[in-house]
Amino acid sequence: NLIGSGSYVLQENLWGQQKVKFKFSYWPITYLEDRIQSETGLYEFKLSDRARALYGAQSIERMLKDYNAQTIWMSLDMDAIFPSWNGPKWLDFALGYGANNMYGGFENRWEINDENIVLDPVLYGRHKQFVLALDYDLSAIKTKSPFLRTLLDGFNIFKLPAPAIEYSTDGQWTFHLMFLN
Repeated sequence: NLIGSGSYVLQENLWGQQKVKFKFSYWPITYLEDRIQSETGLYEFKLSDRARALYGAQSIERMLKDYNAQTIWMSLDMDAIFPSWNGPKWLDFALGYGANNMYGGFENRWEINDENIVLDPVLYGRHKQFVLALDYDLSAIKTKSPFLRTLLDGFNIFKLPAPAIEYSTDGQWTFHLMFLN
């Protein structure tokens, strides 16, 4: 919260406008039904059950808590940053940060009923995702309707699906025709 508020105030004081906007994207994912056993073999569960216990079952709850399905974005207003920008005013670029295979707070290890559960780091390695994507600045769309203006400005906090290049700390480069989360 401090970074977001501070960024807004700093940009307003420096430039009188927002050249960098922070956005959020979420796309629900389906968790594996793989069965995992505790270290002693006395307890068994599915990864989907662990995800439901951590992130909840309801859509809104999962949108707020499921880090595997979220990406936080820094959207760069190309028209404001580069005055010679010849592209559409509503077209920007965004840098995103996300994560995958997060089944515990700091590591994929937890305890249930005095049983330790540890996920295999090779099969379920936690990794970060860095994404470069096109972005759409809905606030740059001209309209005379105050209602539509409010709607566009409100929805501008969400990063919409767009073509992207992703680098994951597990060494993978991926091109997405439409990056969803």
